Amino acid sequence: MGNRQNLPHSQLTENKPKKQNQPPSEKVISHFYRKKFARPVKKSPPSDLSSSVLSVSSVVKNSSSSVVRAKLDDLFAYTEKEHAFTPAEVATLIAAIDALKILDPACGSGAFPMGVLHKLVYILSKLDPDNVEWEKLQIAKVQEIADTEERRRKLAEIASNFADNNDDYGRKLYLIENCLYGVDIQSIAIQITKLRFFISLVCDQKTNRNKKDNHGIRPLPNLETSVA
Repeated sequence: MGNRQNLPHSQLTENKPKKQNQPPSEKVISHFYRKKFARPVKKSPPSDLSSSVLSVSSVVKNSSSSVVRAKLDDLFAYTEKEHAFTPAEVATLIAAIDALKILDPACGSGAFPMGVLHKLVYILSKLDPDNVEWEKLQIAKVQEIADTEERRRKLAEIASNFADNNDDYGRKLYLIENCLYGVDIQSIAIQITKLRFFISLVCDQKTNRNKKDNHGIRPLPNLETSVA
């Protein structure tokens, strides 16, 4: 047998957002990918775009928007502190999250998409703890489907996704379906990213002992055009 490599061990918590709670499934997958497939990347000096982003950030920080900035910082922070946004602002923020399109052009083992997913799920849980607004947005999109039967099927599916699973399942599912995109030159990287999405969703599904129903575990949504 070859040399054994020390891999981390902890309780399976793929659904936990904090970095310190990264589960063995994520750690082992990332470790395996880096060892076998990752290529060294040369560091390049900051581009004009980076400078522009820093300039904009400085302006926001030092402008009258500092109050909004502070409220956003509290929203993004992993604390028990409640957000300070009004109901109208909450609706605007949730709609903005739903409209996000985030692309990782070299997704590798899926670390960046998973990190974004966990952060957005956490933000949604603070803004909309009962998924009322988030579910309404998903329903509104389906209402635009012209075919009556397809629309009815989709509406029933949405209702089931939110009612029959943990709160984070509905958040994760529609973020993965509509907001997160990944590309990589290596096909195994794409498969690993999809696997991590699937594991994350499974953690928040309510299972049963019905083998014919696949124990209540639903298939991963079709990501062939969003992670490729």
